[in-house]
Amino acid sequence: MAKRFVGKRSDFSLLKSILVPLFVFIGIIALFNFGLNGLNDKTEYEQLESTKQAVRNATVQCYSLEGQYPPSVQYLKDYYGLQVDTDRYIVDYRRNEIGNMMPEITVLPKYFTVDDLPPADDPLADEFGEFPAGDEALPDGVDALPPELAGLGVA
Repeated sequence: MAKRFVGKRSDFSLLKSILVPLFVFIGIIALFNFGLNGLNDKTEYEQLESTKQAVRNATVQCYSLEGQYPPSVQYLKDYYGLQVDTDRYIVDYRRNEIGNMMPEITVLPKYFTVDDLPPADDPLADEFGEFPAGDEALPDGVDALPPELAGLGVA
């Protein structure tokens, strides 16, 4: 009796049975990696915003208790328990000396990569384009820098 349903497998079906599951597996891994990267970016953004809000809250708390804004971020750390991850963030705290007004608070990531910059073909990249150097950077009506600033350069 001949075996009707058992035949020799062709090379194409063997190749198809290996490559199709392999490509599906690679696709699933790529989608998973893409999802994790997006989640990581969102988490970093939320941590940055949380740090900004913590500095603002401590500043307002100080103002409400003492009647004046704190002189520095260190004051907030010492007396109000503010904790900032200084390995990851830079806090720029500029107290307004004109009056008792809310200080300017800026929190920036300490390190960034070239990937964080806009691509060259991005319309917003024109706003961050290169600045002229040397005499091209001087304002209209100014021919040269004063001698005490000449060695510093303008960029």
